[in-house]
Amino acid sequence: DDATGDAQTYMGGVIDNFQLAYPQNLGPIDLTANWRFGKMAAYPATPTGALAVDPAPTPVYAADTTVSINDTSGTIGVSPFTNQVYDINVNYQNNLDIKRFVNGSNTRFDIANYGRGERMLEVTFTFAKASAAIAETAKWLNAIAQERFVEINTVSVALAQAAIPYQFRIRFSGFWFTRTNTEINTNTGFQLVCRNRFSSAGLNYPAQFLVVNTQSTVLAA
Repeated sequence: DDATGDAQTYMGGVIDNFQLAYPQNLGPIDLTANWRFGKMAAYPATPTGALAVDPAPTPVYAADTTVSINDTSGTIGVSPFTNQVYDINVNYQNNLDIKRFVNGSNTRFDIANYGRGERMLEVTFTFAKASAAIAETAKWLNAIAQERFVEINTVSVALAQAAIPYQFRIRFSGFWFTRTNTEINTNTGFQLVCRNRFSSAGLNYPAQFLVVNTQSTVLAA
C-alpha cells in the first residue's frame, strides 16, 4: 500500500488498557494496547517524513522470565518458582473517564479532559498441579486470605548496553480471587487470578514496572 492520502494524525493520546501475554511456547511477550486520543488533526493529514520501524527489534521472551510469589514485601522477588508456571496474562485497565460538555464551542467532538477512574491490574497464572502452586491455592482458601507479593522478571540474554541486559520487571501485591481448572496438552493444571491492591504492609507503590532498554529518555525533548 503506497497511498499517502489516507494519513491520520491523533494527539493527546494515553493508553486506556493493555494486555501482556507470556505464551506457553516461551516465545516473545506480546503486548496489546488500546489508546484514547483527545483530538484528531485535520483529515487528511500530511505524513511525517523519515519515520521508520526498527528493522531489527529486540524482543523479550517468556523463556527468560521468572515468577516469584512471596509472603512479605521484604522477600518480593526471592525464591522464584521452578517448573510451576506454564503461562502468564497481565491485564491492566486505566478506566479513563472521558469528559465532554455541551458548550456550543467550535471544538466539536474534542474531549475537554480526562478523569482517572479506578485503575485495575489483574494477572492470571496458569500453574502445573505441583506443590508450590497448590500451596498458593491453600493460601487463597485461608479463613483470612493471605496477601501475596509478586514479581514477574524478564532478563534478556541480549545486552542493551555493555554488561547490562534488556529487562522488564513487574512487581505488585494482591490477593487471589478465582481458580479455574484447565488442561495443558495431556496434563492437568489450574489458573489463579491475582488482583492487585495497594499494600499497607511494606510496599510504597501499588504496582511497579521497570524497563531497561536503549532509550535514554521516556519522551523526546
